[in-house]
Order: sequence, then structure tokens, then C-alpha cells
Amino acid sequence: MSDTLQDLISRHLPDDWDDSPSRRQQISLVVSRFLSDTDPQDSVTDRRVSAQKAVADELDVTANTIQSKCGRETWEAHVESDAYQTEYFDSAVADIESEWKSLQAQQQSLFVMPIDGSAMPWFRRTIDTPYRFKDNAGLPDRLAGATQCRIWGVNNASGDGAGAAFHDLSSNDVVVFVYSGSVIAGGIVDETLESADVGEGIWGDEDARFIFTLKGYQRVALQEATLWTAVDHASDHSVSEFTAVSEARSNRLASSAGSVWNYLTRYYTPYSLDETVGTESSEQQTKGSTGDDLVDDEAVSTRAPYYWENQNSEEELEEGYLQAPRRDEPYYDLQKLEVGDIVFSYSDGQVIGYSTVTTPAYLVVDEEGEHRRVDVDVTKFAEPIDFVDFYPYLWREDVRLEKYYALNQAGVNMQYLHNMSEKGGEYLLEMGRASGSQHERLLERTEAPTLDIELPDQLHFEAGERARLTQQINAALNSGRHIIFTGPPGTGKSKLAKAVASQAAQTAAVDGYTFTTATAEWSTFDTVGGYVPTDDGNGLDFDTRLFLDCFRNEDNQITNQWLIIDELNRANIDRALGPLFSVLSEDSVTLPYERDEQIRIDWVDETTPVEERQSIAMSGDRFPITPAWRLLATMNTFDKASLYDLSFAFMRRFSFIHVGVPELQTKDGVTKRVHLDPDARNNYTAVWAGDNPELESVIEEWHEEAAIVWSIVNQYRTIGPAIVLDLFAHIEAFPGGDKTGPLTTAIVNLIFPQLEALREREQKELIQQLESGGKIAGPGDESPQQVSLRIDSPYLRRKARDMFGIDIDTHGA
Repeated sequence: MSDTLQDLISRHLPDDWDDSPSRRQQISLVVSRFLSDTDPQDSVTDRRVSAQKAVADELDVTANTIQSKCGRETWEAHVESDAYQTEYFDSAVADIESEWKSLQAQQQSLFVMPIDGSAMPWFRRTIDTPYRFKDNAGLPDRLAGATQCRIWGVNNASGDGAGAAFHDLSSNDVVVFVYSGSVIAGGIVDETLESADVGEGIWGDEDARFIFTLKGYQRVALQEATLWTAVDHASDHSVSEFTAVSEARSNRLASSAGSVWNYLTRYYTPYSLDETVGTESSEQQTKGSTGDDLVDDEAVSTRAPYYWENQNSEEELEEGYLQAPRRDEPYYDLQKLEVGDIVFSYSDGQVIGYSTVTTPAYLVVDEEGEHRRVDVDVTKFAEPIDFVDFYPYLWREDVRLEKYYALNQAGVNMQYLHNMSEKGGEYLLEMGRASGSQHERLLERTEAPTLDIELPDQLHFEAGERARLTQQINAALNSGRHIIFTGPPGTGKSKLAKAVASQAAQTAAVDGYTFTTATAEWSTFDTVGGYVPTDDGNGLDFDTRLFLDCFRNEDNQITNQWLIIDELNRANIDRALGPLFSVLSEDSVTLPYERDEQIRIDWVDETTPVEERQSIAMSGDRFPITPAWRLLATMNTFDKASLYDLSFAFMRRFSFIHVGVPELQTKDGVTKRVHLDPDARNNYTAVWAGDNPELESVIEEWHEEAAIVWSIVNQYRTIGPAIVLDLFAHIEAFPGGDKTGPLTTAIVNLIFPQLEALREREQKELIQQLESGGKIAGPGDESPQQVSLRIDSPYLRRKARDMFGIDIDTHGA
């Protein structure tokens, strides 16, 4: 049949109904369930609702998702309505059903196979092959050399659907009866009988004539001593089959033609009428109880790049073989398999692995009859592939095969052996390998590593402070907390966060980190993702952003990238990270976006069921967050009042670790020399000179003035040592000229920006103190030393007026 159910759906739904793989799958399943599983006596709407519920349960999605696919998503771009399903989808489904029934009726009709050069050899081979028909019936003598007789095929004959063509039958015509593409019986027309008034199909008298009585048409007697049936006479169960038929004959069971087919398909093994392509296999030594017998049969179906078998026998996979009854049908045709072929094994809703063929087919005979068998090497996938994960791709038009394919629009064909396309086979191999590796990667990240973080040598902290920071960081991480480093600018918070993430990335559970800086413009589009135009501009695709990119990379591989957000409180936290609050509390979240599936962030730990972990690992639309993941952030404490407050709901998900500065003055207000003294072994300048040897001479010359500046500024606005390091670097790079230029411009360029939020009085006092200089002393100094700063006071005041709007000359000290 050229028209498939998929064709009918496409004919009655808008052109773009199948643009989305998930929509195509769900609508196809709904229509299929509507046709096969609902009562035609019910209303179309009730049947459609019933079908949608069944599909929702099958795919484990909400009924609203299915309804949206069938309704709004399919129709909204084409019609305006508040009731897309009842007004448009229901009407389309009703029309599809009407045409589907018509197509089914056409399939029931007769087809003609005239005797010619192609058909006759097929028929002769069919009836001449030993063990093919009951009693080894061969080609009847009366047809030997016949050139004028006709071969008729009755396809799925039932009642009046097959009747019309019987008008044209005549004596010596050959008739074969076909059911679902398989010959199940045949005979030669012996005579035509007179018309009958009643329609019934019965078994004939003792000479086994097969009589069709069709209402309004001639009765046609088919005889030749016995029916040609596809029952293997050597099979033990043939006796019970014929006994049942004999009982039906002796009781002269009156039935419809359809019931006759029920008998035939129940009691007789079909013979395929499908295309017989392929070469005869070479003789193979038979194994089993048949001794030295040989298998000398030929394949009856086409070869394929890959194959599929519905596996219900654990023994086959454990012992390493595939076995099917010796039937000459495509779906049992192990003869076409060659050494090296790959056969995927499907069982209980999952593709569980594949077998590689190691021997040609051979014959095995046991108490259950004759079987064909091939030996195989079995490879089981680390994690089986669920039906819902492979079906959308394998049912794509550019992937599936026209004949002998494993799938149909409603699911999996349940015969034993099927063909699989090259695309489909490679896809399953890739998914099988990925399923194991993806699940293994997820498992590796399920258990949080025990961390022993050390503070980097490039950051100097006082001895006691270094130990306390180390303890706080390790306690937070190993207790499952996220961290926000707080403190004034320049204390090394960002470097500290990077150092922590870098050390964590040395464990198997962490794949590195992503560093970003928050802005006031952030929304969930920046942190989570959102819809963006497709490349062709004709639609929208969901695109991931910072947060989701931590859990899957561009190749859709599961990762565990820690996220560092610098200056976190510059963002509107509720607007930018609100949807993630639950995730940070170890809950899963469904996001309002969709690709092939609904986008989800899933919390996964050791308590997550294995099946759920496997499903998450295999779905590119599910992003697993595990106990091994951390969010690290930094926040300047004096920014908090002027920017966005952090809500308590957000703060309770973090451990706040303060990174401060040491005491810069004694109780008497004297600047401590020790922090910047180049002669000291363990202080800031020792670390800086080691990493920046070009600064040694600058530190030696300017360290006292730098210490005075840092001490004075921190009385009004705390700044960290990193800004002092910047001050030294500025002086070292200053091109020369006026001796006051280096320090003056360093203060204007680096210090003044930190003073914006000060009151006017404080700004004036700070500048006046800089002009006055200050006292400095070390632990061994007998008395403090007064230090004057080499600064250009008029220039400082002029810049203060320009930047802060203050005039020290006018208002005085």
C-alpha cells in the first residue's frame, strides 16, 4: 500500500505539523491509538481524549503536553481559534479514519498474478520445494507446460471484499490465498458452481475441496485432492493442527470468510509472498540431531546494513546464538545473515545490546522441530536504550526502511527478525556506547569528592588568617555548601575562587570551571537560556546559557563545570537566578522551555533510581546537577547598599566567607611598616617581588609612602592589597618627569574611583591627610618616623573638584 497512516496525517494536518520530532511522534501515536484502541461508537472528541491519555501514560508526559501538540502548537500559526482540538484536530482525525478504512478495504481485494516469465518461476519454486506444502504436493500434472492459465492472488480475503473478482475465475486458474503478505493456502479452480443466495464460507466434503460461497456471486470450488498449505509435514504440531481443521470440516462449521482466514492463520505456518531476493546460501553442515544433513535453503528477504531481533530468550544471549523456526518468511530468515553482520536485540521496551554473527545459518532439530541458527558474539550495552529515546529518530522518514523494518507508526513490529537501515544502526551503536559512557560520567559526578583546598602562594594572608580561611573553605565545600566570598575590593576574592575551583577540577568528579561577571542587566536568558531564532530564521530553538552549560557541553556530553560569578550582587538576583533557587536546594526543576522534550534541571544523587539516572543521562534536554557541583561567587561588601540586596531565601543556600585586610595602624594611629617592608620574609611585598621581580626597586623606594597611602585610605574606605600592588605597578610603568607625578597619578587613577560613595566631608579629610603624610614604624623601631608623600597637592585638589565636585580651597580644611 503506497498510502501509509503517516501520509494520511500529513494530508489532513498543516504542512509543518511534523517539524518537531516530539510533536510528530506524539500526534502519530495519538492517531494510531484513536484508530486501533477506541470505540467507534463513542464521540470523536471522547475517543481523541482517550487516545491522548493513553499516549501521555505511554511516554510519561503530562496530558497537557499531548493536548498542546495536537492543538495549539499544530494549528495556531494557521487558524485563529480558542478550541483548536475540538474544532480542527477532531475533524482531521475523523477524516483520517474515514480514508484509513477505505484504504484498508482496498487492501482486502484480489490481485492478479498473470503467468509470465517472472511469475511462473516463482510459483513453480513455491510448490516444488520439499517440505513446503502438505504431502509434498508438487505442480499438478494438468498445469505442466500450461501457458494460458492464470494465477490469482487473494489478499486478506474477507466476505464481499474478495467477491467481485471471482466472476472472472475459470477452470484451471491457479489461486493462492495470501494473508498479510504470506501465502497460506492455494488450489486450482476445478469448477464453477451456480449462484447461491446466502453468503457463507465452509469447509468442503471429504475430498478436501475448498469452497467459497460469496453472496451474489458464483461459488468457486478449489480442489486438487488437498489444499496446498505452508505447513511443514515434519513438524510434530502439524497433527494437532489438522485435527482441529478436520473437526471444523466434520461439523460443517458455517462461518464468514474472515473466520476461515482465522483458521488458516492459526493452524498453518505462512509462506512469504514478499519479494524473493538474494542468492542461495552455500551448503552448510547441519548441527544438532540431524547428523550429516545439510541446509540448502535460500534467503527469502533482502539483506540490510544492520538487523534487529525481538529477543525473548535469555538462553540465546547467554549461550551466544540466534535461533528461529525453519520458516521461509522474511521475519525468520536467518539464512540472509552473514559473518560479521550486526543484529540489535530488543527486549522489554529496550534495545539491550547487539550480536555479531560468527557463523552462517545451520539447521538444528530438536523435540520442538526444525530451527535455523547462527552463532554470535553478544555485546550488551552498559545501559539499555529505552523506546522513547530511540523511536523519534528511527521512525524518521529518512532513516526507516520501506520493507521488513523493525518499527511502525505505533511502535515495534513483534516478529523475530527485521532489517535496520544504516542510519538507524549507526545511531543505535552510538547511543549504546553513549548510554554507558554518559551514565558512567553521571555516576562519577554523583558523589562529591572530599576536598583539601590550599590557598595559593600568590595570595598573601597573615598566618592566622590563612589557616582560618583554609578551614572555612574546606568545611563549606565538604558539607555541601556553595560559597560567596565577601570583602572589600582588592582582597583577592576572585583569585581565591579560581584557585579553589582549579584544585577541585583535579578530581575525577569536576571538569573545570566557568568564570563570569554579573551585571545589572542579567535575566534568566543570560543565566539559564531561552528561545532564539533558528539558522533559517523560520522558527525558534532553545539555546542554553551559563548555568545549563555547566552540565552539558556542545557535544551534549555530561559535564560538571563549577560556576564562578564575580561581583554577584551587581545582578538582580531574583530576576537572574530565581528559577534556580530550588536547584540550589537539591530539588529538580522543570523549565518553561522545550526542544525534543521539556527542559529540566534534575538533581541526581546516590538515591536517584538507576532507571531515572539512565533516562537523564540519555536525554539531551535534561541537565543533571549533582552533589559534586558548586557555585562560587564574590561580592564587594560596600557595594551591597547601592546595588541589589540578596534575599534571605538566596543567602541561606550559601556559606559566606569574608576575605578582609590586616590591621594597618597601631592603636596610636601609626602606620605599620611590616606589611610592605621589603626586608621582611613573609609579607605582601615578598610575594609580589617574587612574582614580579621588575617591581623590586619600586617597592624598595616607595614602600613607606605606599603604606601611608593604604593606611590613610582604609580609615575611610577599606581597600585590599591588590590595589596597592596596582599602585606599585603604575609607579614602575610611569614614564618619568616630575618626581611627584608617579604617586599623584596613581592615587587619582586607582584610589579616587574607590572614594565615590564617601561623604563630601570624608573626601576632603582624606585628601588633606594625604597632603600631610603620616608616621610609620616597624616592630623594632624605637620611635615612629614621619613620612611626607611625594604628591602634587594642587593637582590632587583639582582632580577632586572634577571627580567629586568638592573645592578644598574654597571651603577650607
